[in-house]
Amino acid sequence: NWIGKKATEAANAIAKERNFVQSQDIGKVNKAEIKEAMDGVLKKMQGFDLTKFKEELGRRGFKVREARASTGKLNGYYVTARSGTEYKASEIGKGYTLAHIERTQSKLKCNSMNISHGNKLTPGSGSFQR
Repeated sequence: NWIGKKATEAANAIAKERNFVQSQDIGKVNKAEIKEAMDGVLKKMQGFDLTKFKEELGRRGFKVREARASTGKLNGYYVTARSGTEYKASEIGKGYTLAHIERTQSKLKCNSMNISHGNKLTPGSGSFQR
């Protein structure tokens, strides 16, 4: 409603004026931190294993909680940031859901190999450049 929008705008203006950190900005930082940690873990792993993934993220200060259906089927997972806020994998990025994480891992490994060998992919050329 109009009153709610105006109240939000006023609160945001005051927060900006006084250099307060807004919750949406904290969320962005948390998600970026989680994504960076997940990328690091995925690059190191040989194949994807949720148990090892959970352990490695745990060592880095993040908690992973499985989301299971009443039948016991694994539907997804949540990651808790160091701040204590919990996010669904899909909130971190589509590529981090169970359905897409192996593809993300392959891309990360491919990109890190290209970088470590000094190769650069150029769009449309179909080849590497040094």
